[in-house]
Amino acid sequence: MCEFKSAIVLRDEAAKGGFRLLMSPWTENHSELETIFKLLPDKRCNRAKVEFKSKDMAEAYKPDTYTLSIDEDRCPDWFNETMKEDVTAKMRDYIASIIVSGDMQLLVGGQFIIAPGAKVECAKCMVISAMCGGTLTEMCGGTITAMRGGTITAMRGGEIIEDYRL
Repeated sequence: MCEFKSAIVLRDEAAKGGFRLLMSPWTENHSELETIFKLLPDKRCNRAKVEFKSKDMAEAYKPDTYTLSIDEDRCPDWFNETMKEDVTAKMRDYIASIIVSGDMQLLVGGQFIIAPGAKVECAKCMVISAMCGGTLTEMCGGTITAMRGGTITAMRGGEIIEDYRL
């Protein structure tokens, strides 16, 4: 099962590090990623489906808690320890770039993680992969995948997939 944060590592000798990292803010499904990036069936084993996830989504705002794993039965022989470290670093950088930890007036489009103490006035048409605390005054469309704390004052459209607040 595909989980946050899913990606495809595509072997590409011409790219820096020998690979390209394919992911989307709009889906965590590997089959959908293959469709988005127009990948043909992989007969040469030139790609690896990976997941970079936190042990606990309540701590999704801590990129150092994430681990990388292959999300399929096989691991390509070219996906060595050095490449795993390089992919981990790129994915950790991505996670760090989507964390909202301060005051934000407006979030529009894209993928975000709301950290404890963050204050977001309005969020429109986006994916909040984890709300780990903080306050969201108004949400207009979009999806919250995992809510592990925090407060939403008004939600106009959209959905909350998992709400584990106590």
